[in-house]
Amino acid sequence: MVFLKDVYTSVMTDAISQLQMVYVAEEDRILFRVNSTDKKEYRFWVTRRYAMLLAKVLGDHKQSDPDISSQVTQQAKAAVQSFKKEKARDDATFGEKFKGEGNEYPLGQDVQLAFKLSYNRKDNGTLHLTVQPKDGQGISIVINQDINTTLTQLLITAGRQGDWKLEEIEAEMRAQIELALQRAPDNVDANRMYSRICHNEGLLDEAIDGYLKVLQIKSDDIWSLNNLGLIRIEQERFDEALAPLAKAARLNTEVACIQNNLGVALERTGHYTAAAAAFEMALAADDSYEKADKSLDRVSGLTEPNGQPAVDLAALADGFSAFPTVVMSESGVMSEAVIDELEVAATLAPIAVTKDPQQDGPQDQ
Repeated sequence: MVFLKDVYTSVMTDAISQLQMVYVAEEDRILFRVNSTDKKEYRFWVTRRYAMLLAKVLGDHKQSDPDISSQVTQQAKAAVQSFKKEKARDDATFGEKFKGEGNEYPLGQDVQLAFKLSYNRKDNGTLHLTVQPKDGQGISIVINQDINTTLTQLLITAGRQGDWKLEEIEAEMRAQIELALQRAPDNVDANRMYSRICHNEGLLDEAIDGYLKVLQIKSDDIWSLNNLGLIRIEQERFDEALAPLAKAARLNTEVACIQNNLGVALERTGHYTAAAAAFEMALAADDSYEKADKSLDRVSGLTEPNGQPAVDLAALADGFSAFPTVVMSESGVMSEAVIDELEVAATLAPIAVTKDPQQDGPQDQ
């Protein structure tokens, strides 16, 4: 008889403390970790095939939500789902260190290979999801709609790291977000998510437009600031990555990936002392952050060129603006050349400001 270790919850914080999905290139698998409030950790390897099955189960459960299924039109369904996603994201916390120190491993020290997936939808709307290896113990998790949203986002993000192309769920998400934006063009969460999709598909101009729009609506959106900086680093426009990353890092000093990304931009612009400080901040937020640790070792022995002024991160953060700078000619009329410049500025970045490698949140990609 298979004994299932139960990790039941009706809300995120009752029994499930943390969920984590990380793509491991050496295994070409996702490491799925569930941390319970009583410091028990359950770990599984998830293959691409298993991820596809899990994505379908989670998608079907989302569609069964009566708040969504009761809506008459697709636009209304998309709007309700977008609202619920935004609320679930607000209730969850992304970017924190996974708390593994002192945990017990009821299933053993070895990571189990997820083999069996079974589920049952209850009358109260929860999804009872069971993950098991081929032989031995597994776990049963009770998932509500908020946990579903969080788990789906983790799965999609990890799958992208392996280029797994979870087309069905990604296409569904894009369609839902596009419909939500038609209904509410200024929805911050929908614009940010759409920008992330464009970013992951290599549509950088569209992604930049989206992140700048979010920041025009909500100037302290740290993930849009971070992701804008990531794009600039990917484009090797390191000077322009500094301001948005400096602002994001100042808004929240305890997100390791943001501090790491700022360190990368500082290192690439020759500000080694400031880069070392940023990497130290990343490690203070997450002492297991290997990339920040290696980067700190790399820059610790470097010195700035003679005469190079120290970088003023506070001034860069204060000076960042998502709005383009308007420049008038002496006659008070903008020439075609100036108009062209402003169009580029609106698409890419403010002309007169230096700006914003890891997404949400470079994401170490």
